Amino acid sequence: MDTNEFEQRARRQSFRPVPDEWREQMLGVARKAPSEESRTTHYESRHPWWRELLWPCPQAWAGLAAAWALILIFNATTREAAHADRRPSAPASPEVLRALREQKDLFTELFAPSPSTRPPVNFVPRPRSEASRQFISV
Repeated sequence: MDTNEFEQRARRQSFRPVPDEWREQMLGVARKAPSEESRTTHYESRHPWWRELLWPCPQAWAGLAAAWALILIFNATTREAAHADRRPSAPASPEVLRALREQKDLFTELFAPSPSTRPPVNFVPRPRSEASRQFISV
């Protein structure tokens, strides 16, 4: 059936009035239907706050959660392996302790301020050249 043919048939048909009992029944149902405002409040009260927060793109949030879960699992497995590799260390020998003490004394001698050093002099900027400047106006 062609669209022109359909339109011509539709124009030829007469409209019948809706029976009064149907009209009253439809209007009663429409009056009982919730308004637009009550529908939005009903929708908001039906879903928890976290679902409203994740609504714009739940796939992105799910991907982010999966990435964090993988990071936490990887962190937990590597931490256990690191703790398993550690062995209790043996107490240091007296020679090692003496060498460490000598090293500490040497560092304090090298980096301790000596009394012969004088305080730093404050830098005062001076002109870079001794030439005088001449301004000529025409």
